[in-house]
Amino acid sequence: MKKTIIAFALLFLFNGIAIAEDALSLLTEGGVKSLLVSKEVFVIQVNDQVTGGCLANPGKLKDKMEISLRKKGFGIAKESGFLTNNIIINAVGFKIGESLCAVHISAELIFATVINVPFADNVPKGNETFVSFVYHIGNVIFTGERNSMQSRLSKQVAEFADKLYLDISQSKDDIFTKFPSIKEGIMKAKDKEK
Repeated sequence: MKKTIIAFALLFLFNGIAIAEDALSLLTEGGVKSLLVSKEVFVIQVNDQVTGGCLANPGKLKDKMEISLRKKGFGIAKESGFLTNNIIINAVGFKIGESLCAVHISAELIFATVINVPFADNVPKGNETFVSFVYHIGNVIFTGERNSMQSRLSKQVAEFADKLYLDISQSKDDIFTKFPSIKEGIMKAKDKEK
């Protein structure tokens, strides 16, 4: 069932962008990363659940992600809404003994997409609806000295930004090569926004 939902999500994500003959190929050749093609502006949030002074300044994680993404040409929005691309940095950890810490840090990209709900009776119009899609960027567990934990976590957040940039870039290269009509549609949509 999960694969079916992803397949329908891919089909309707590019609704109005991909031409009909490309739709089936996009489902089989595009993969989940094809959902990243149009992601260019993000809202960054930090979910800090670290105790014992192991993450002295969680706001620095947000700043590090923002700096890294801006250097790569992405935009950052100030407020989150239903259709925004939200990057959530989750940090969970605790102090061990006098000066050691254990912290799990992860990053996810959460965004709304349109999917087809086959045989739906409860969807107001037709059988399409919005759902939140979670793209897992990465996760790592750190252990070590409390006084170095902040810098280690900040460095990891920059690596998460690098990975997201690479995933989006590779997705664009792949999808635009296989489906030139999608690139044309995105370019036309950008021109209309200007």
